[in-house]
Amino acid sequence: RELRQRIATVIENIIKLQFSPAGEPRAGWEETVRRSRREIGYILDDSPSLRPQVRDLAAKEGGDARSFATDALREHGEVAGALAARLVDVTYTPDQILNDWWPDSHA
Repeated sequence: RELRQRIATVIENIIKLQFSPAGEPRAGWEETVRRSRREIGYILDDSPSLRPQVRDLAAKEGGDARSFATDALREHGEVAGALAARLVDVTYTPDQILNDWWPDSHA
């Protein structure tokens, strides 16, 4: 459960970083991603048998994470129309979720 939650948090905040034009609270989103990645690392170190499940968990949690991120961006007037439609198909690989990958902002 903890691994699922951390993966969802990383996805949600990466989406915000990638699609939000806002200057703030980018630092907070980045910090949340770094902290969550560190916690995921601890979980996988403690239970290496979970590592093969990361891809499936990312796929399962991605939908809710996209919804939460889209709702947050919409509430702040940062996403509409074609951009909102693009968010429906956004996915990230396990390497992007777990490692030091950062999206290009303002997609």
